[in-house]
Amino acid sequence: TKVGTTADPNGLATPAVADLDGNGTADRIYAGDLFGNMWVFDVSGSNEATWGSAYNVGGNPAPLFVAQDASGTAQPITSKPFLLRNPDVETNASNDPNILVLFGTGQYLTETDKTTTDTQTFYAVWDSGTKGLTRTSLVQQEITEFSVTTGGGTKTVRTLTSNPVDYLAGNYGWYVDLLENGTVQQGERVVTSPTVIGELVFFNTLIPDTRPCAYGGTGWLMSADATTGANPTEAAFDLNADGIVSSADLVTLPGGGSAPAAGEKFGKGIPMESRFLADNQYTTSSEGTVVQRKISAPGVGNTGRLSWRQLCRTSDSEC
Repeated sequence: TKVGTTADPNGLATPAVADLDGNGTADRIYAGDLFGNMWVFDVSGSNEATWGSAYNVGGNPAPLFVAQDASGTAQPITSKPFLLRNPDVETNASNDPNILVLFGTGQYLTETDKTTTDTQTFYAVWDSGTKGLTRTSLVQQEITEFSVTTGGGTKTVRTLTSNPVDYLAGNYGWYVDLLENGTVQQGERVVTSPTVIGELVFFNTLIPDTRPCAYGGTGWLMSADATTGANPTEAAFDLNADGIVSSADLVTLPGGGSAPAAGEKFGKGIPMESRFLADNQYTTSSEGTVVQRKISAPGVGNTGRLSWRQLCRTSDSEC
């Protein structure tokens, strides 16, 4: 496991904290680094002296997972992961803590990052007490990309394969390489945190573009089954711009038939991290605009923030 040197320094991304027993205090902390390591820190003990890496090899800290592309090149992790109890497996002593760690790879920190085209990936890794996992422990899903004509005009969309993931048969999660039609490198990456709504994970990607009028690039708004990475089984977002999510938002597949789309090309520059309010997704773009779209996910009702309180000065007559 590469952890960095003075000549080749490393850095830890924003951590995610898990309260496993629901007592209001942190038990486990997850964070990735620039060399693709997903670290886990056990802080469950009442004595701080016992805190440290959850996994070790020969007395040295060891990561839960090492993110590398198919050629073995390390994939940097620069965003906060999303943590989810694995709903496909009942938590017990043999798989504790039974946490799915969802995150993407890639960085956009330096000038050279604008032109890199290394393959980056979105992962869901099952923390069941086994350390040192790699992509060979996971099931791969693949992207198909094509254009469709809808009520909202001509749009570029994606679907995903739906290969089965069996956590009781030795699978430790899933991954999807961010490649156009599974092969074309565009420098696509994930530098913002994902969000799980119901049974789906929503995540945004970035594709840099150095042209002066390109607002820094473009990207995708993606959604997938959180536990398997499979294509959504129902329409996940309002594709035809009629203000509702319904069967009218299904897409015609290149080979015939129809299916929900898993991704939609973002046409307003680079998509920042999305925020969700009831069944609305709000995404700020590098153009300086906020894009709103309706979403839908199996297993969710009116959850999350549904309203807010606005405080005004007495001089604000229109507030």
